[in-house]
Amino acid sequence: MFASGYLTGSPSFGLWVALTNGSTFPLPVYVSTNELDGKLASMKLTPNPATDEVWVRLNLTETEALRYAVRDVSGRLILEGDFRQVSEGEFAQRVEVGQLAAGMYQLEVRSDNGVRTQKFAVQR
Repeated sequence: MFASGYLTGSPSFGLWVALTNGSTFPLPVYVSTNELDGKLASMKLTPNPATDEVWVRLNLTETEALRYAVRDVSGRLILEGDFRQVSEGEFAQRVEVGQLAAGMYQLEVRSDNGVRTQKFAVQR
């Protein structure tokens, strides 16, 4: 992965991926306008980098029905599931990532009120 371009001017700044065959492609830009920052007081992924599992630890300011999704660097959905109805306060849940190839991923935690994302790595 590499960055290229200008912050102001043309071509514009962007992140790119170079494959072993020499081809390159830009990473898509994801913009979220409905972050759970107010309701999701904190979110941590441990360990990071992960090998077989990653623990999602968060602190909710109110009860939420939470779902999760794991996406690769190109934005493709790799895993998804439910955390169930989570009560206000501290929460920890394990997500199995042992079947994922080594690389960078993004975990999204979603509710009806928005989404919170965090990057993590899988190493072998």
